[in-house]
Amino acid sequence: MVLLSAAGWVAPRIGAHLGCCTQTVRRVLHRFAAEGAAALRRRSPGPAPDGDRRAAVEEALGALLAQERTWTAADLAAALGEEGIALSGRQVRRYLGRMGARYRRAVRTVAHKQDPARVEAARATLAALKQRLPPGA
Repeated sequence: MVLLSAAGWVAPRIGAHLGCCTQTVRRVLHRFAAEGAAALRRRSPGPAPDGDRRAAVEEALGALLAQERTWTAADLAAALGEEGIALSGRQVRRYLGRMGARYRRAVRTVAHKQDPARVEAARATLAALKQRLPPGA
């Protein structure tokens, strides 16, 4: 756009040639006149990253990961939610990757949530029931 304008083209002709709105051409040319070549660089969408929040999330994740237990991304997101940090499981995985934390998908089992005393009682009951079965049953 800037080169075509320098060649003497007007904004409507530049817009028609490039397939964009005339107002877009004018906005780019005015920004170029005000800021120079820096105006031509693409700007990242959205607000700038919040370094304080990122540090707080990484600190909280580090504290949770230091605990002696197995975490899933959903479990971590729920634990962070209890601390007032709202993240999805996907965002938690992104933070883990940024932190360099190694993780893998947990085995789908409830063994870590079982009460050992109740498990032993259930095994004893099952063994007693097996002894009472008639032969060949």
